[in-house]
Formats: sequence, structure tokens, C-alpha cells
Amino acid sequence: MEHCFNMKVEEDYFKWKFLNNPSGEFVGFGAFKAGELLGFNGIIPEKYIVNGREQIIFQLGDVMTHASIRRMGMFEKLATACYNHIRENHPLVVIGFGGEISTYGLLKMGWKKVKIFNYYFKHRIHCRWSAILNQPDKKYIVRPAGDLQEVVELHDRYTYRNEPIHQVFSKEYLSWKISNPRRKYHTFVCYLNGQAVGYIIYYLEDGKVFIFDFVVSNQKVSKALLKKAYEFCFENQCSGVISVAAAGSLMAKRLKKAGFLHNPFSKGPLHVRVPFMVLVDNKEDTNFLRPENWLIEPSGHDSL
Repeated sequence: MEHCFNMKVEEDYFKWKFLNNPSGEFVGFGAFKAGELLGFNGIIPEKYIVNGREQIIFQLGDVMTHASIRRMGMFEKLATACYNHIRENHPLVVIGFGGEISTYGLLKMGWKKVKIFNYYFKHRIHCRWSAILNQPDKKYIVRPAGDLQEVVELHDRYTYRNEPIHQVFSKEYLSWKISNPRRKYHTFVCYLNGQAVGYIIYYLEDGKVFIFDFVVSNQKVSKALLKKAYEFCFENQCSGVISVAAAGSLMAKRLKKAGFLHNPFSKGPLHVRVPFMVLVDNKEDTNFLRPENWLIEPSGHDSL
């Protein structure tokens, strides 16, 4: 992790990510030379609803190759080992988010681009003015989440748009996801007359505030919850507030309505477009290759 991603992590991180996942244990293969691990490919099981039925879909996780063995076809060998292992017990459906380097290799192996994710952001100065000028309605009260089941119910109520393929967003799943030992997640719920009407989950990383999930019933709720994120940004002297969302999604629309921007150019800050990609064995089943069929949210993005 440190060599490939410049990330220093403890063993607890891998125990959390690979062994504590409520959907099942990960599948991982390594490339060894003289007993030393030089390459790794891991895929993580996730519970999805596909046309009304629960199904395990695997998400591409960490793909790491030491510089000493790059350009030797190790990425494809390790990935194929993972996929063949899945084929023994499951229909092969794997999803992933392509990187600037990995996308080419995935396309070469038969993966298909299905959606494009953009980064949406607000600079700290913009956050400051939004917090000052867009004061929320005082009837909307924001408090730390007391019960994650309330968050799950809000998610179910305000997220879906009849997409036939979406992740199972349960209390068990959310509890696991936000127990990532690398981060401290902040979860707030907004109430109107004692009724929960929206929530936001964010964390601090690399001097920025990242919105992990954001669900609201209207713009007044949005203002009340985002004010928390803006204040957190200034309290921690961050450079801004950021999230990632599929173009045209409800999340993207919520962020744009709140004044978040995305860089439409091929250069400059946060210009990278992140492709959501799918690999399936059954090429005749185009169900998994239609963008409109998928609900993929920022909380499902494996930027862990």
C-alpha cells in the first residue's frame, strides 16, 4: 500500500476491509517472489438488488503491483485468478472504478464503461460565503445521528428512482462502512418538527472535507446540513468540500443546486473523470451494461 499508493495503514485496516465485511470475505490473490509479496488483486463481495432479487456482486478493490514487476502482465494474471475463483460458485459480475492507469488494462480484459463520475467541489472561500449568506431555516434542526436505522430509512425514502440494480443499504452495511479505521466519519440528521428529513455523512482527508453520503428531501434541508460541513471545513482549515457523483444522478443534482462546481475541462483541479465499469461473462445479458439500470452512490465508491 505504501509503495503503490503512498498510504501508511495498519493491519486493523485490512482486517476491517477484508474480513469484517458483512457481505462476506474478500477474494484476493498475490504474486510472490522468494516469499515476498510483489503484486496483489482483491475483490470485495457486496449485496445488490438486481430486478427485485438479492445477488452478490463483487467490486474491484486494491490492485497493487510493485515497480519491479510492472509491465509483465501481472495485473491480468492476478485478476484472472480472482475471476476464475468466483466462477466456481457465482455468476461473474464484477464492478469497479477505473483509474488513470488501470482503465486501459480493464478495457483490454473486456470491461465496459457504464457511467462517468465527476468530482464536485466548493472552495473554502465559497463555503464561507455560503455559510454566511444562505442561513438555514431555524425550524430545521441538525443533530448527530443517534440511530443509523433512521439514516437507512431516510436513504430508502429519498434515494431511489426505480433503478433495477442498486446496493443493499442496510444498517449492518452502513455501520461497517463508517467504521473504517483510517477515518473518522461525522453523521448528522436534520429534523423538522421532530421528523427526520435528511442526513449528511462526511470525513476529513488530505486537508479536504469529503462528503460520503448526502440525502435530503428539499433545499431547506440541504442548506441546514451543508452548513455543518462548511463549518467543519473552516474549523479544520481545509481547502474545501468535495464529493464524487455520477453525472446526472440525484446526488449530482443536489450538489449543483447547492452551488458545487465541477471542472468540465481536461486539465486543472479535479478534472479527472472516473469511469464506473462492469465485467460480466454473459455478453448477451445487457441488463448490467445499461447506465440507466444502475444506482451507484458515492458511499459505494471503493475509495477506502
